[in-house]
Amino acid sequence: MTTTGSLREPSRRHERLDEEWFHLFALDSIVAELRTESSYRSRGRAGVTLLKTKQLRVVLEAARQEARIEEHTIEGPAFVQVLEGSLRLASGDETRIAHAGEMVSIPHDQPREMRAEQDSAFLWALSLEPSST
Repeated sequence: MTTTGSLREPSRRHERLDEEWFHLFALDSIVAELRTESSYRSRGRAGVTLLKTKQLRVVLEAARQEARIEEHTIEGPAFVQVLEGSLRLASGDETRIAHAGEMVSIPHDQPREMRAEQDSAFLWALSLEPSST
């Protein structure tokens, strides 16, 4: 993937989300770039979609310590892969703290929220299809 220009520039976004390409993402470089964005400075987190189809979203996110992703629910299951730092994830009445190198799976239709326990970077994949059960 080309690394010139802002992540938000239309040409980079189009290139990143082109379903016809066989992509290789330099995640460390993208995380470093996310940490320079205004949303990271103001809200403590910034993210970018790496894959977007009707059925699936894969998002790379950087979050400063204490940054939160408020409770939300989607129809399908999700997973969160922690690349750096640690995250507190809550779903229903259960809480997990995931550290770099760990992955959490969240069942479909379950409310979820996250908080960065320390400066963190993580991938999350969100299935947008409801469970067949």
